[in-house]
Amino acid sequence: MTYFGNIYAQFKMDADALSQQPDKSLDAIQSAARAADWTMDMNDNLLSPIIPLRLPDGQNATQEAPLKFPWNDQATSAVAFRAAHANLLAFDTFAHSPRGGDVNLRYSGHLTDELGAPLFLFPQVPRVLAQQVSREIKSELRFVTPDTPVVLAYRMIPTGEDVRTLETSSIYLPRKRRIEKVKDVRFYEHRLTRRSQGVVHEVRLLARYSSDEPKKNVSTTLLAGRNAEDVVMHAFSAFRTEYYGENDENTVPLPTTAGRELIAPFKKPNKPVPPPIEPDKPVPEPKPTPVPQPEPEPVDQSEEPAPLPPQPLPSLPVEDPWEVLGRQVAVDEVILRQARNALDRRRPLLLTGPPGTGKTQLARALAELYSGGTNFRLVTADARWTSSDVIGGMRVTPGEGLRYTFTPGVVTQAALKHQESMGHEQKPYPIIIDEFNRANQDEAFGRLLTLLDPAYRDVMPLVSPEDGAPAPVYLPLDFMLIATMNDTDAARLHEIGAALGRRFVILKIGIPGNEKTFLTRELPDELLPVLDELYQFIGESARQGETTALRDFLPVGTYFVKEALDMVRHGLSVDEAVATLLSPLLATQTREHLTALHAHASHCRLELVAAEVEASLTQKFF
Repeated sequence: MTYFGNIYAQFKMDADALSQQPDKSLDAIQSAARAADWTMDMNDNLLSPIIPLRLPDGQNATQEAPLKFPWNDQATSAVAFRAAHANLLAFDTFAHSPRGGDVNLRYSGHLTDELGAPLFLFPQVPRVLAQQVSREIKSELRFVTPDTPVVLAYRMIPTGEDVRTLETSSIYLPRKRRIEKVKDVRFYEHRLTRRSQGVVHEVRLLARYSSDEPKKNVSTTLLAGRNAEDVVMHAFSAFRTEYYGENDENTVPLPTTAGRELIAPFKKPNKPVPPPIEPDKPVPEPKPTPVPQPEPEPVDQSEEPAPLPPQPLPSLPVEDPWEVLGRQVAVDEVILRQARNALDRRRPLLLTGPPGTGKTQLARALAELYSGGTNFRLVTADARWTSSDVIGGMRVTPGEGLRYTFTPGVVTQAALKHQESMGHEQKPYPIIIDEFNRANQDEAFGRLLTLLDPAYRDVMPLVSPEDGAPAPVYLPLDFMLIATMNDTDAARLHEIGAALGRRFVILKIGIPGNEKTFLTRELPDELLPVLDELYQFIGESARQGETTALRDFLPVGTYFVKEALDMVRHGLSVDEAVATLLSPLLATQTREHLTALHAHASHCRLELVAAEVEASLTQKFF
């Protein structure tokens, strides 16, 4: 957490998920939850203590940090984590810290949606949450006035949705009830993403202003832009009981004159305009003053001629970013050309191939190249996805009673971010959908199907007021979508329909022909024999019609080779490294393949690998 925080995380186990647990497991989970200070709400949901989040400063504008699951019992930890889901908790709050005399240092925190608009907030903050937030703020600020901190309202943001938070620090004069000076302003964007290894908090510093450390300022003009100006003026208006949010009983108050004045330094300065010359007062032209010319000095023919002025050094040529990408990712040059052609035309791109061939790494590298950095979004498709998750729809919001609000889906959110990014930075905001075929194609992407065709993007909206959206949102013509698909899972996952498939440019990512060159470029000399030993067993490529090397029937990718090399670098033998990586892949192999692989491992003198293959062969077929 920084000097002040109004954003936290919390895990929740719904009562429905708990009711599906066997009685013995449920008792153990509830006992472990109490030991870890979890609480139960009025609907019998289990809630973890709130988790403070660390935020980047101007030196590190983006950050990804794993969210620790607050659980102490190892026996029930895995079951509890599967039953839980993570949310962000953002609060509208403020605090005062006395600074002597009639001066306070005031801190305030507010939240908005991705367009800077006020969100639907809940002023009835549960007492447990309000107390925990107050304790966290007091521990961070050390000393505050007795009547603060005050938690005015809050909102829960589910995993996968975005929220923006504003934190301000200013000099406040209680008698005048106004802010005298702005000291620090930070504007963040947050998202929780669930990945295979857990939950990750992704945060980006959008803008930063510091009156004491101007060198740390970042994009200060954004604070006066259309997507931040309203909430910044609200914070500078020094409201004490009015939060920046809406609900059935509250609307956002108009900013004060002082609040409008304090935002002026963030606006782009206007160029000074010279005053007009009045026509009835002509300005006389000044008479030129004669300048005496010096007498020319005699030239000494014996002196050497003056040296020529130094010539500027030739500028270094700018390296082609596509050549840089080719050195970062092991992929054939023809694949890069095809990917570039598709994305330059803004065609949706689908990368398919076996596990470990670098599909996601290539997708990220492409998104970074076009967006100029980390200005893109990566999501993993889920079997539970519906059109509401992809496009958007009405969802129940937390709080007392049953309330529904419109929530944009992942593609709609990315489309809005893309429009904003193109307006401010002229950079696209791509979205990557990893493991694309894990979602049911008709249920999740059916509505998106037509809009992937550019001819319909400016005719049919993604969402409209009929869906509950406040305004129509269209898929931009220059929107970028990259998807990845593990084709070895095709039999167990959802198939890609022909109608959806023909709207993508589909590229098959296999074992690159330049893999060995790519790996040896930065490989120490002592590991070169190890690479040769690995290739002896796995093969440098798959050979049609032969089943000798591993890759002839199990196309493991470059990731497999890099992991094995890394294990050897840290002390394992080639036999131990390959046996560790190969073990979970053997379950899908046929008896014929396992028999051939056992003979090949024995021939390569990989005794542990041969033993693993023999054990799998025995377990499956004998």
